[in-house]
Amino acid sequence: MKRTSAQLKQMAKDRLIGNYGMCIALSIIVSVISSAVMFVCEFATGIYRYPMTATPYIMYFVLVIILSLLISVFSAGLTYYYMNLCRGRKADIGNLLFAFKHHPDKFILVSLLLFLLTFLCLVPGYAIMFIWLFTRTGSDLLMAFLVIVLLIVGVVIDYILMLMFSQPFYILLDDPTKGVIQSMKESAQLMRGNKGRYFYILLSFIGWMLLGALSFGIGMLWVSAYLSATQVYFYMDITGELDRPASPVVDVRPEPQQYIY
Repeated sequence: MKRTSAQLKQMAKDRLIGNYGMCIALSIIVSVISSAVMFVCEFATGIYRYPMTATPYIMYFVLVIILSLLISVFSAGLTYYYMNLCRGRKADIGNLLFAFKHHPDKFILVSLLLFLLTFLCLVPGYAIMFIWLFTRTGSDLLMAFLVIVLLIVGVVIDYILMLMFSQPFYILLDDPTKGVIQSMKESAQLMRGNKGRYFYILLSFIGWMLLGALSFGIGMLWVSAYLSATQVYFYMDITGELDRPASPVVDVRPEPQQYIY
């Protein structure tokens, strides 16, 4: 049975009661690691030094991509935490390292493939734009129109592909022995007929994200937890897990007062 976005979001809210403290703590840890990586990239490449040259920016771009792929392993660990939480299993800070212990290369490769898909979708638009800027061939109005159309088409195609391949992390976390291509294929199969529903769920969080942004980003810590839990329940819904008899696991959710904010 396909559940509505409202039903999935309500399940997420119910599960997060008493668990927001740990969710926020883990989000902060991943954010701090990401910020530290960006600082290292900026410091190592010296992009703010004068005189400014193209080489540091190229090095910075390459370094950011490489380290971002490594951070994706932490992101997979955070997803694993939410999967355990939503299933009523033991969920703690140790979950962040799960992907590092179970074929981290697969999560890196999935992230790399998704990056390449986005890159390929946007290449035509940016290629025409750079050719136009450096050669100034053709009508400015026509070239500008062509660039805008190509970029819009590229973004739309990219978003459809991201919806189609939105589930590999969940699939690999459930079964790390599966291959990267296999997880991508299974994601495409699971999302067949569900892309519109998933897009609607993501769209329904825009209001919450705006409110989170208005709070100088602090509110996004709660919104991020809410969205992540909803995404896990969506995965459990499309795989049929929510319709199967519940496994006899003990809900080990800790009491709120155990957390240090």
